[in-house]
Amino acid sequence: MTNAEALVACREENEKLMAVLAEYIERYGLTDQARAYFLKPIVPSSP
Repeated sequence: MTNAEALVACREENEKLMAVLAEYIERYGLTDQARAYFLKPIVPSSP
């Protein structure tokens, strides 16, 4: 498997996992802890 093929496979798997996560969130909602995690600002790490 080439790097490009591995990247495509990884992206496809990521899309499947995100779909499962989205379905779960739609069905059960987010806990307060999960909501805080997803809504926190992204701060880039310093080099």
